[in-house]
Amino acid sequence: MKGLFRVKRMPFGINNAPAVFQRLVASLLAGIPGVVVLLDDILITGGKEDQCWLWVHRVQGRIDEAGLRLKKDKYVFAAMVLGDHPTAEKVKVIHEAPAPTNKKELQLFLGLLNFYERFLCNKASIVQPLHGLLDHRKEWEWL
Repeated sequence: MKGLFRVKRMPFGINNAPAVFQRLVASLLAGIPGVVVLLDDILITGGKEDQCWLWVHRVQGRIDEAGLRLKKDKYVFAAMVLGDHPTAEKVKVIHEAPAPTNKKELQLFLGLLNFYERFLCNKASIVQPLHGLLDHRKEWEWL
């Protein structure tokens, strides 16, 4: 079989799939005031309550026209505060984490820190010595 094929769905393993999806949704909703697209989230902000509902209906209309679907159980209406905040449980896990005994455990700990990096001041300079322990040319030595 020869010729060009057009895929109807994003193939697995495409690294830029989230960026492609965000660009698609952002272009679809362009021009609606107060609408911000963050990866797979659509935030509708500002204005008076009745104005926000108008924007919600516009967003829903464009989504419907494009043939896309939203999960209604994930809707959050009239939220006063949005955003990531470190949870007490995660902070406790970081504080009480045992000293790593090998490179794999250190990688897991650094991954946990990376999740909350925007809340850690001077994270790069603090974890720099830990990243040095991951060098495959060096033998593991925890001080």
